[in-house]
Amino acid sequence: MSEFASTVAAARRGDRAARARLHDRYRSLVAAAVRRRLGPELRRHVDTDDLVQTVFVATLANLADVRAETEPEFRHLLLLRVENGVRDHLRRLLGPSGRRRTSRLATRPPLADRGRTPSSWAGQRDEAGKLSTLLERLDPVTREVVRLRSDGDVEFAEIARRVGLRSADAARKRYARALLALREQWGPG
Repeated sequence: MSEFASTVAAARRGDRAARARLHDRYRSLVAAAVRRRLGPELRRHVDTDDLVQTVFVATLANLADVRAETEPEFRHLLLLRVENGVRDHLRRLLGPSGRRRTSRLATRPPLADRGRTPSSWAGQRDEAGKLSTLLERLDPVTREVVRLRSDGDVEFAEIARRVGLRSADAARKRYARALLALREQWGPG
């Protein structure tokens, strides 16, 4: 069995170190593809690092469903996910006519939130509590990296400086691994 195949097999079994190796090995490929694919307009609206992390979270969290058995197939899958991610962002930016969406401020507040029920509010509170518990399980530095990136949308270089990591890349990797760990621990319902 090749090194790639054994790493993927271990990652499918939930081995975090194997997932981290896949992330580390293919991160520069995915980042370069995102940078090439994003035009100047999208670059103003989409953070390259966020799209890279989205590709890895989607791929590594669902690795059991991925049918990429060889390294070229896996690379192709990652590049397809980049393409789809860029298209999704472009669709959100453009309206049905293909022109940039314009946002309008509401002149009146909505009369009522017809889509929410008391049970949906309760479910949302339960999920927030569950997320809070999972975040508390993270080590303090990782928890602060996640908080800064999620709450404040702080750049990774600044996060690294604030929490004492050696580089933006170290902060980015810690963030990606934390997201994978949180997703794995979330579980069903």
